[in-house]
Amino acid sequence: MRRFSPAVAVLAALMLSAAPRAGAAVRRAKAGQKSAGPAAAQRKEQVQPGSAAWLLDKARALLASKDYAGAAEAARSAGARAPGRTEPHLITAEALYALKDYPGAYSEASAVLSQDPTNAQARRIAAVAKGHIPGLATAVIEPVGLGTPKPRALPLGLHERRWILPLGAAALLLGVGLAVLIRRWLTGRSAARRGEDEVPSAPPLRTESYRIVREIGLGGMGRVFEAVDVHLDRRVAIKKLRDEIRSNPRERERFLQEARLVAALRHPNIVLIHSVSSDEEEAYLVFEYIDGHTVAQYISHWGRLQFGQTVWVAQGAAAALDYAHSRGVVHRDLKPSNIMITTDGLLKVMDFGVARQAKDSVHSLASLTVAGTPPYMAPEQEEGGATPQCDVFALGVCVYEMLTGTMPFRGSGAGMVLQKQRKDYIPASQLAEGLPLGVDDTLAWALEPAPSARCARAGAFVANLEALLRGERPKPGKVRW
Repeated sequence: MRRFSPAVAVLAALMLSAAPRAGAAVRRAKAGQKSAGPAAAQRKEQVQPGSAAWLLDKARALLASKDYAGAAEAARSAGARAPGRTEPHLITAEALYALKDYPGAYSEASAVLSQDPTNAQARRIAAVAKGHIPGLATAVIEPVGLGTPKPRALPLGLHERRWILPLGAAALLLGVGLAVLIRRWLTGRSAARRGEDEVPSAPPLRTESYRIVREIGLGGMGRVFEAVDVHLDRRVAIKKLRDEIRSNPRERERFLQEARLVAALRHPNIVLIHSVSSDEEEAYLVFEYIDGHTVAQYISHWGRLQFGQTVWVAQGAAAALDYAHSRGVVHRDLKPSNIMITTDGLLKVMDFGVARQAKDSVHSLASLTVAGTPPYMAPEQEEGGATPQCDVFALGVCVYEMLTGTMPFRGSGAGMVLQKQRKDYIPASQLAEGLPLGVDDTLAWALEPAPSARCARAGAFVANLEALLRGERPKPGKVRW
């Protein structure tokens, strides 16, 4: 009989004792694989190329390798696939800040802070980027004395006050009685007319993503609604495209292309477009909801604005225009009713390009030649041109109107065009007292009929206004003295 050494015997014993444990481990591993199957599959699905998780990983890697443009693009794509997440906005903010796109970085960081106000990194980016944005440092504070444009009640005399209570009570009783009678009459008529031919009214907008709260008004693009995004629980403004444009494939596509271009703008002084939606039945834009008043309402209430207040409005508007122009977007319909001051004291420019595009489409379908708001349009724009200098001209008209409470050019048609070409308007200093010396020449620079002689950038025009506000002379060669 063959004998084994003690070492071999010990090794054999260890192997025999370990075999049951190894088998049990194998069985547990197999069971674990089966139970972890769905979770593993889900993780695999999440990191598939093109998914939000995959794009975020790519954005982080590109940011680490200092490919900031690529990181911003990947992060934005991730944000489009996973709306509501803050990380895509944060990565985009970091990348844009590195690229010195300070308005874009500020906007993305603000998007993070709107959902997570304690995010230290977003607060740091927003604070530093804010200091690099021309006009923003002053445009975030409401100008002193402007206030809210609400009608002011005149004080009543003592004799009049004595009759307020009895007259009010009598009016209330009379109103209640009339309301009851009218309601009964309407109810009877409705009951009489009710029948099988009754057709329920269609919803104003067919969408499951937004809950319509109320109709705000009717604009150049179509009906405007206040709504709530049911997924993100935030207020939005929805502008439903007019039927004339929606039903025409060519005009509809032109409008949507313009809207997508404008939707890429990210600046604190521009009203954001959250999304552009279109299907066979509907076409609408979803904007951030702005609670405030337009500059037109302020002018209507106060008559005109002070010089410092006017410069404040022009700063924010010019910052928005120069940013949009640098990205190839022209507003084409700038006017006080398209400039809003929010309840938080922020200045926002609305309807970049899209409102004018809608008007052009409607006028094109109606075989009309001129669309827009003629008093604010540059002479070349009335002939079909649309350049950044057109927006500078419109800003000059807005500044003139804020300072004087009236328009520089009046009338209509060829008569108004001739006034613009001849620079036939009353200097602002003759209509409003206390304006600084040089304001007329600065306005004339923006209202030049020839684009080549006109101020090329909105920011340069406002820089002259800022110099006048500080009591300084504008830069040599900019205006006549």
